[in-house]
Amino acid sequence: MCICSMSVVTGHKNHELAELERDREEKVKLLRVTLSDIRKKLEEREKKLKETRRVMEQKKISVEREVEENEKSFTDLTHCIEEAHKKLVEKIREQEKREIEKAEGVTEQLEKEIEELKKIYAELKELSETKDNIHFQQTQTFPSCRVLPADGDSLNFAVIADVSSEDMRKELSCLKKILEKITQWDIMTLTSGREAPVLILQPPEPRHRDEFLQCEFVL
Repeated sequence: MCICSMSVVTGHKNHELAELERDREEKVKLLRVTLSDIRKKLEEREKKLKETRRVMEQKKISVEREVEENEKSFTDLTHCIEEAHKKLVEKIREQEKREIEKAEGVTEQLEKEIEELKKIYAELKELSETKDNIHFQQTQTFPSCRVLPADGDSLNFAVIADVSSEDMRKELSCLKKILEKITQWDIMTLTSGREAPVLILQPPEPRHRDEFLQCEFVL
């Protein structure tokens, strides 16, 4: 603070005196300590900022790579499901075609046999109603003289009406449940010593006995 000139000469009791040079040196020392402390903190923060930006950039690259890998996995899975569905439909259609061809063959044979049996039936019925005994005995339409259609594959053939792929639907149901569980996975942070933390996807804790039995433990 400002002091009167007489205080320096007479040494007034109510004033504490200090030489400017000595006071400046002490304050400069304190200032240097403060500046050194600030410089140290500044360097630490700049270093931390640089490291944080580096980690952020690495994390961005890692996330993009992980997204691409997952997208590829799900794309492959989708293609696999589509291909399996396509092949299944083709096999069902092929089986349908074979059964229809067999059924059409049997249908054609049955129609011929029905027509022949109707013709024989009409002839025999007419014969049974004739009153001419000589004609009845001499006719070539008598059952012993006619060859009736034999009972063969046409009567034994059975058309398969239902096509079932129950086992495949069960497998698809299991796959659906697995995918539904994956959507419930959480991101967990793991650390080991001084290493940087690692983020991983981890399934939730089992809540039911069936889920608990399906868990895999890594020792």
